[in-house]
Amino acid sequence: MPPDESLQSAPLASAVPARTAPGSSVSAVRSTAGRFDPFGRQRRQAMWHHLVILFGAMAVFVVARCLQLQDATHVRLAGTSWVLPELCSVRRWLGVPCPGCGLTRSFVCLARGDLAAAWRFNPAGLLLFGLVVVQLPYRAIQLRRLAKRRRELDWDLLPWITIVVGFAMLAQWIWRIVPQVL
Repeated sequence: MPPDESLQSAPLASAVPARTAPGSSVSAVRSTAGRFDPFGRQRRQAMWHHLVILFGAMAVFVVARCLQLQDATHVRLAGTSWVLPELCSVRRWLGVPCPGCGLTRSFVCLARGDLAAAWRFNPAGLLLFGLVVVQLPYRAIQLRRLAKRRRELDWDLLPWITIVVGFAMLAQWIWRIVPQVL
């Protein structure tokens, strides 16, 4: 039986013919059950996913590098007198810092290599900045693997690392806020 007839007799929900690879006479079959589709929509979506995260991580690093601390509470654009406004509504309205307060200043210090200052502004910033920096090689590797029509690396630790960073932000916030409240 020719390959085209086998695809026609297969149920539509389980197999859909996909485009062929350049120079190949064999067509790939895209499974709706979640199997790897080397030539189709799943691969393109995965590439876009990794590209967006890669460029987002690069933007965070570049912006952190382009900013400077004016004093302990204000950040300005390097080489200018333009000061960023305070972004934390919780601090403005309630007078207490939120779990993310100090992350911008922490990232600015980390981009310049000042770990002690970064720790003072937000201890969880070290973990979060590390997570952002790890995205650069990880996403580049994933994009390279997809471009070579290979499977993505499975990184099952990412959700756990995200949970740890979230708990670290919450813990440092409680640690900083308790003395202010009492």
